[in-house]
Amino acid sequence: MRVVETAAGAVGCSREEDADFIIPSERLARDSYIRRGPIQREEESYPKTLIGSKYRSFNKTWLRKYQWLEYNKTTDAAFCFPCRVFGCTATDRKFSAEGFRDWKSALDTGKGFAKHDAS
Repeated sequence: MRVVETAAGAVGCSREEDADFIIPSERLARDSYIRRGPIQREEESYPKTLIGSKYRSFNKTWLRKYQWLEYNKTTDAAFCFPCRVFGCTATDRKFSAEGFRDWKSALDTGKGFAKHDAS
C-alpha cells in the first residue's frame, strides 16, 4: 500500500480505474476517496494463468458477490478495499498489499474470498 501526500486541490480529482492507485494521506482527499468505495470495473476478459494443468483467471462475477473486492489489471491481482485503505493483519497481506492471485482457490471457503470475507 502506498500512501503519499496530495495537494489540497486533489480532492476533486478522478481516480485511476485500476486498484493500484495512490491512497491520499490528506484528510479531506482521503475521506472523499473512502466515500467512493472500491473500484469494481468489469472487464470483458482477464489474463489467464496456468495453475496446475488448467488456465484460470479472475471472474467478474466475484465483484458482484464481494462488495469489498477490487481487481488490479496491472498486477492481475485482487484486493480488499477496506484492508488496502485501513490496513489488516500480517497474515492477510495478500488482500491489502501483495494481491490475491490464486484463482483456483478464490471460492474455497478455507482459503480465498469467503475466508477473507469472514475475517
